Amino acid sequence: PGRLAGVDEAGGVQRRQERRFQRTRAGAAADRTLTAMALRGAGPLEAPLLAALNAACFVDTGEPPWNERAFADLLAAPGVEAWLSLAEGTTEPVAGFGLIRVAGGEAEILSIGVLPENRRQGHGAVLLNAAVGAAARAGATALFLEVAEDNLPAVMLYTAGGFAAVGRRRRYYRRVDGAVDAILMRRTLDGISGGVS
Repeated sequence: PGRLAGVDEAGGVQRRQERRFQRTRAGAAADRTLTAMALRGAGPLEAPLLAALNAACFVDTGEPPWNERAFADLLAAPGVEAWLSLAEGTTEPVAGFGLIRVAGGEAEILSIGVLPENRRQGHGAVLLNAAVGAAARAGATALFLEVAEDNLPAVMLYTAGGFAAVGRRRRYYRRVDGAVDAILMRRTLDGISGGVS
């Protein structure tokens, strides 16, 4: 019986080492993916592109998309900054977008969206880090956002990015079959120098 336990333990160690190796390889692949991405700023002249991205990113939510005028007005306002996430080596180089507003020492992520075919490739994390860095550079001490409770990938992204739930808006997001709550999330920016964290 002792000998079998030793064999099982050795097999367990080997399986743990194999899983660790697989995670290391996956991490290296993710690092290569992130280095193949770039961000560029977006201004009011790109309102049509941002409106099209917004419609494509959130097509399955039941929420009405923001139109060109909404993006143009936002981008012309003080304290608003936007980015496009670019994927090199693809036929459609724009993979997603991010938009924040900074005012009075606080910042809010207005939207982060990634096209369905580019999800789970790191674009959301790159856009989130850009938002954190821009908010810190602008002097914000806290960054807020709202996320639909049924958008689990986004909730996990924001939680991994240092955000914590601080409230809830009941039945805030419309869906085809009703409405879902918005989770209000906050991240403190104290000690961030404006770089990506």
